[in-house]
Amino acid sequence: MAPITPIDPERIDAPEPGRAASWTGRDSLVAALALITALALLPLAGNQLLNQLSRIPANSYYEKRQSEFRAPEHGQGYLREAIQRLKQIPPERRGAQEWRRLAAAWLLRRVPPDDPEQRTQRDRAIRQAITASLIQEPVQAHGWAYLADLQQTPPGDCSAAMAALTQSFRVAPVEPTMAAYRLALAVRCPMQWTPELLSALRTNLLIPYADNRAISAWAAERPRVQAMIRRLLQPHPQALARFERALKAATG
Repeated sequence: MAPITPIDPERIDAPEPGRAASWTGRDSLVAALALITALALLPLAGNQLLNQLSRIPANSYYEKRQSEFRAPEHGQGYLREAIQRLKQIPPERRGAQEWRRLAAAWLLRRVPPDDPEQRTQRDRAIRQAITASLIQEPVQAHGWAYLADLQQTPPGDCSAAMAALTQSFRVAPVEPTMAAYRLALAVRCPMQWTPELLSALRTNLLIPYADNRAISAWAAERPRVQAMIRRLLQPHPQALARFERALKAATG
């Protein structure tokens, strides 16, 4: 009896030597499905690319001029230009970042105090931008902080503002780039501080970055703020001493 040749499991489906693999109906179906899927994804890929390209000019300008928005000489002009460029992006193509930047620019954009209609329009635009941003990215500390800022617009609603600020701390308990900004929002409404917000503010001041130039320079011109920070840090002598040194350097 001839010996039995063991079967190689990896070659069960392999064609015999010298014979080409046959193209089956199943292969045709798979190929057709792959082609249909590729064609269906093409418009989506093209639309995503178009969305990205349409946002580049506005974001590039914003990033280039952002540090100059508060400049007394040209800051308001840069803000106007940034707002116009961001508004040129169709609303359906704006991402959460573009909506947040639009809100931030509007918050810094001054309007004549004797023009209530222009102020109302500005506040409506800010609220629209913040809402659109938070719908896309609800766990984003800047968006909630901007909402707190808007809630403090005269006549102001301190309770709503501090609720929004508390939410900002919940989604990002520590955010070095926002340390001075969130503290500035909080000190406008001290009567509405809750134990949760008080704890969040103290935690941020206890971290070494909190004695940076932004906080110390801002507090140096505001004795009331200095007193509030001292009360917050009173149970923590080392952090308080660090703040005093930074404050002295800022007033230097």
